[in-house]
Amino acid sequence: MTQRFCLVTGAGRDIGRATAEALSGPGVHTLLHHAASAAGAREALAAIRAAGGDGTLIHADFADPEAIQRCAATIRQILGDGHLHTVVHNAAIAAATPLTDDVAGVAQAMLNVNVLAP
Repeated sequence: MTQRFCLVTGAGRDIGRATAEALSGPGVHTLLHHAASAAGAREALAAIRAAGGDGTLIHADFADPEAIQRCAATIRQILGDGHLHTVVHNAAIAAATPLTDDVAGVAQAMLNVNVLAP
């Protein structure tokens, strides 16, 4: 059986974690992206392995454009000659920012995570 690759961003908690666990299984290598939820991503990976699947944790803060590029390079390295069969972009941020804060910086981070990363 050919190994299938699945990428779930924001896989360290809530919907992303549940999605990563639901899509995993024997013959599936799940790539679990996380930023701030490393412990949850490790727990999800343990659950995936316990269910007969396999996976890799990928840490990347998508607010940083260079981190997006490093994440893509890591994924290409993991895939080798394979390709992604499933991609679930669950990573997202939202912010209610007072006008006295760095509104442009917050808006750029939201754009990077929510639009550019996928």
